[in-house]
Amino acid sequence: MTSSPRPAAPDPAFAKVWETIASDETVRLPALATRMPLSLPVSAPEWNALKTLPIIAVGSSSAHTELELGEEIGRGGMGVVRAATQVALARPVAVKTVRADQLSVETQRELLREARLTGVLQHPNIVPVYDLGVDRDGSPVLVMKRIEGTVWSGQLYGHRTPGATCLDGDELERQLDVLMQVCNAMSFAHSQGVVHRDLKPDNVMVGHFGEVYVVDWGVALHLNEAQRLAGVEFRGVAGTPAYMAPEMISGTLDGLDERTDVYLLGGLLHTILTGLPRHRGEDVFAVMYLAFQSQPATYDLSVPTELAELCNRTCHRDPRQRPQTARAFREALADFLRHRSSIQLAHEAASREETLAQVIDGLGPMGDPLLDEKTNVSLAAEVAGLVYNLFGECRFGYQQALRTWPQNALAEAGLESVLGRMARYEIHHGELRAASLLVGDMRHPPVDLLRELENLAQRLKQHEAQFVQLKKLQHEMDFKVGGKLRSEFVVAIGVVWALLPAGFGVLDLMGLYRPNYTGYLLSIVFLAAFVGAGVWIGRRVLLQNRANRSFVQLLATGVFVLAAHRSMAWWQQVPLPQALADDLLILFLILAALAATINARMLWGALIYFTAAMLAVQFPSWAYILMGAANFLALAQVASVWRPSTQEEAKAQADAQAQVAQKRALIEAAGAATRHRPRPPTPRP
Repeated sequence: MTSSPRPAAPDPAFAKVWETIASDETVRLPALATRMPLSLPVSAPEWNALKTLPIIAVGSSSAHTELELGEEIGRGGMGVVRAATQVALARPVAVKTVRADQLSVETQRELLREARLTGVLQHPNIVPVYDLGVDRDGSPVLVMKRIEGTVWSGQLYGHRTPGATCLDGDELERQLDVLMQVCNAMSFAHSQGVVHRDLKPDNVMVGHFGEVYVVDWGVALHLNEAQRLAGVEFRGVAGTPAYMAPEMISGTLDGLDERTDVYLLGGLLHTILTGLPRHRGEDVFAVMYLAFQSQPATYDLSVPTELAELCNRTCHRDPRQRPQTARAFREALADFLRHRSSIQLAHEAASREETLAQVIDGLGPMGDPLLDEKTNVSLAAEVAGLVYNLFGECRFGYQQALRTWPQNALAEAGLESVLGRMARYEIHHGELRAASLLVGDMRHPPVDLLRELENLAQRLKQHEAQFVQLKKLQHEMDFKVGGKLRSEFVVAIGVVWALLPAGFGVLDLMGLYRPNYTGYLLSIVFLAAFVGAGVWIGRRVLLQNRANRSFVQLLATGVFVLAAHRSMAWWQQVPLPQALADDLLILFLILAALAATINARMLWGALIYFTAAMLAVQFPSWAYILMGAANFLALAQVASVWRPSTQEEAKAQADAQAQVAQKRALIEAAGAATRHRPRPPTPRP
């Protein structure tokens, strides 16, 4: 047989490795086919044991047959497996023998080694060995449990959704469960010092009821044997190139241990995630070179990040970087399954966050000039309700994901993102308190967000200062302030100012008193004293704002004008009835001015004074009585105008309480905003 030309190795270190593949036949085998070592020494006791094995009668149905052979159910690199029936127990079994075209001393030795290794591995995920013997020709016969099921590769390659890379949902979980059972088998085998060296989907059987079995231990190796033969070179490599670990491509047994099988478990995970073997190339040379390099794989976005990282770590070129045991790898898979619900919640929350971002980014200026104010307010309320509902769903989803798995990085980042997005939304709408609470819930708020929050706090402080100034100005000009006391004071003045002239008039009609300037002047002095005493007593109310002070000034001015007029009338000896009529006209002018500047309803009081003045001119003897009646009626009407209603009092009290609450909220929010500063990152657990 002539040798086929060998490609030039791209790496000098690999050139020597390539030379270990010693036959043209090996080169021509598919990358997914198992390579058998061309020579692996077997100890003399093991070879002698073959000669001492009992003869098992194998053949068709007959009285002296122990195993009735059936159809072929499997074929490997050196052996063939047939269905059979164990006659004594009427039990279905599987019988493995050396292929007729591969029959040699080496292949018989390999089957004997496989039987001896498998025989000591009693585990639910490893096919039980029932018997070992030789046929009439002296070839070894391995009797095993017959598995009713399918090869795992058929499941892995037959459940792909068109256009998708990773298996979907529950199917991924089912296949990971199969892999975890393979891990169980390998954990036990490793505890017995045995490494499989050829883990691939074709060497895993899945029963009809979920049973999982690792089969074909033909290239398995006991670690004691590997240590005994360390450094010895062999012609050829063992295993399947498409799944090989880099230390398997060396031509020696150096570096082979449990971590080699861990690498192969990572290759099985790669197939679950992609539907493809770990190493793929145009020919065996390219495939084995890729296995020798073992570079990290790049996975589709549909592959869960946790599994992608685990797969690359497990298939690391350096065995020290891999999970150190099959159990550790299995625990990592179990962690993923526990984390899966958390990851799913985080993805669902992220999807809602995308919708939230679209709603917020698409808001623009609120209010359509073509719509009435009521419709705009209604639309704004609907949009705000949608925003808050989406935010609540996002936040709850991320928090639930973190409760299930506190180290879920996707949920952590998503929660920070949605809190920051909503904080900016609140800042945009001037809601300092809400924004401060959201920023306070963030672990590491961005510096620009904190700056925006502080800017809003400063703007609100400025607005608050302006608001306070405007409220103060409004308070100064509010004529409703002190209205009750002012109204009562005016009524009191009206009573006094009515009794004095009315009393003089009644006494005059009864002939008991003759009106004169002395009483006329003393009455205005008494009125001035009464007004001054009243202002002093009610000064806290009557002098608390500009409107009330203006009222006091107007009242003082009115008393002064009347006093001045009466003094001038006395000086000029104007007839007393005429002076009283002039007083009424002066009071008419004062109330008319108040009606024009403060409240138009005071015009009724002015008309009362005007009517009384006209009557006083016509009936001089009734001037005092007309003065008293006009004073009482006009000032009572003015008092009714200034007296606030019960509803106005309640509204004023409610407004005052609301202003106090608003001020307190703004102060608390501003204080919270100033407390938030960039914090150094803390290491995550």
